[in-house]
Amino acid sequence: MVEISIAPESQRDALWTLFQEYCQELSAYDGEPRPLTCRHYPYFDLYWQDDTRFPFVILYDHEPVGFCLMQDIGTAYRIDEFYIRLCEKVIVLMLTGWESSEGVQAEIEIARALDKPVEFMEAEG
Repeated sequence: MVEISIAPESQRDALWTLFQEYCQELSAYDGEPRPLTCRHYPYFDLYWQDDTRFPFVILYDHEPVGFCLMQDIGTAYRIDEFYIRLCEKVIVLMLTGWESSEGVQAEIEIARALDKPVEFMEAEG
């Protein structure tokens, strides 16, 4: 079962581990070396400190498999970083502004190009 929720402080280390995997995959793709320290991404801790930032964790069978770091920019939510370790389908969390988000639309397009199902989930609250 897939669950998406705001990551509590207790899951910050698990998200950091996933973030390091994400950075290594990016480095393999673009050739830019990324050190395995928070200095290369100084905003990481702010997702648990700043009221305009939201660290979502993606769980599969209760295990963290991905994250979505989002920011409220006043008129919409912006996806700052997004990563899923393994993906059999894409679930779009329909927050305000998701339709106009270039990142969300790119993820949908990539999923469909790879014949992955795309599901849409209403935001709670």
